[in-house]
Amino acid sequence: MRLLLLIYSILEITVHWSLVTGDCPVGFEVVHGECRGLYEKVFSSKADTLNVAIEKCREIDQHPIIIRNINDQLYWLTNRWNKAGFVIGLTCNASSKEWEWIDGSALTFKPEQYDKALDESCMPGSSWYLWYPNWIFFGSDVTDGWYSYIFCEKELSISPNPENTEVCSGYTPGYDIINGECRGFYAWMHVRRPDALDVAIAKCGETQQRPIIIRNIYVSLPFFNFPFTF
Repeated sequence: MRLLLLIYSILEITVHWSLVTGDCPVGFEVVHGECRGLYEKVFSSKADTLNVAIEKCREIDQHPIIIRNINDQLYWLTNRWNKAGFVIGLTCNASSKEWEWIDGSALTFKPEQYDKALDESCMPGSSWYLWYPNWIFFGSDVTDGWYSYIFCEKELSISPNPENTEVCSGYTPGYDIINGECRGFYAWMHVRRPDALDVAIAKCGETQQRPIIIRNIYVSLPFFNFPFTF
């Protein structure tokens, strides 16, 4: 019997970035060129949590999380350390009355489920939360408080080892540098089931890589995020 083999490859690489000087805190991880992680648990009013998160993330020279695409959405849904919901860096542009990200970039992605306020003129003094799997909204009129987890991120300037630049620059379509590994989808083909591993080893070897190794749940989950049509 033959099967359609999807070949993912990983290369352990040496990456030189500013986190070696302490720019990426202990417990954070590097994903898609960003330092991401859980920073602190705070108590605040539901509407004011974004302002609190901005100040907290600023303590480590970062900002609240930005969700630009489905990959970011899936990452935070699967890597939130079992925390229920947390604030995202979506803020109100007082001039245009449009929602935008904390770094001034435009809102170009919306999840399948979200509060209708996202399609309306924005309200200053509000906070948005990623609350599995939705984005929920608390306006400035909401004064009750709760405990919330603050997740922060920061874009890093990554310079891969020159020997690996051709294979995985960190920006090669289909490949990303994640925690010191170059990961991505390489090829698909029909093979006999008993030959699948040998074929994968040979194909990955074409780029000096190897088939994936799944050491924990955090390695396993991202490989379910590739959209394939058969």
